[in-house]
Amino acid sequence: MEASRIPTYKLFGETEIWPTPEPVHHETIAARSSLYAWEIRPHSHDNLYQILFLESGRADMTLETQRDALPVPCIVAMPPRHIHGFEFSPDVIGHIVTLPQFLVRELLALSPDLVLELDHARVHALDGDAAAALYLRQSFGRFCVEYGASREGRVSVLMAILTEVLVWLA
Repeated sequence: MEASRIPTYKLFGETEIWPTPEPVHHETIAARSSLYAWEIRPHSHDNLYQILFLESGRADMTLETQRDALPVPCIVAMPPRHIHGFEFSPDVIGHIVTLPQFLVRELLALSPDLVLELDHARVHALDGDAAAALYLRQSFGRFCVEYGASREGRVSVLMAILTEVLVWLA
């Protein structure tokens, strides 16, 4: 893939930052991928970190020049400037959280060694690890509920949940 032809986005298909005031963006995988016939073509992000949690369905991922099927369930950590794309089945169930790279460093300020662990794109298969799959399903479920709420302190709760997930990833 020629790097000059790979688009750089804030969120896939958009050139502006997300439309909400939160320092993070959450959506289901289906919400965005259904808009693009279930295919998110290879692209990159200059300064955004993404976490995809895939609970069920089928997904193929392109990372740089390699295309592979993702093991389901799984969680994918995607740091900035990595060329990536996805093709999902229409029955996909999962979440994607996008945050600025600087926020990853801020959330892990008390554990600086963990930040280095998150500098590489990774796929963590969860098949055979029921405890981890349950933990992540609950964490992303709580994140989704809180993201859609308008309670006092909700951004603090979102950051707490996200910090737990980042520590788990590292």
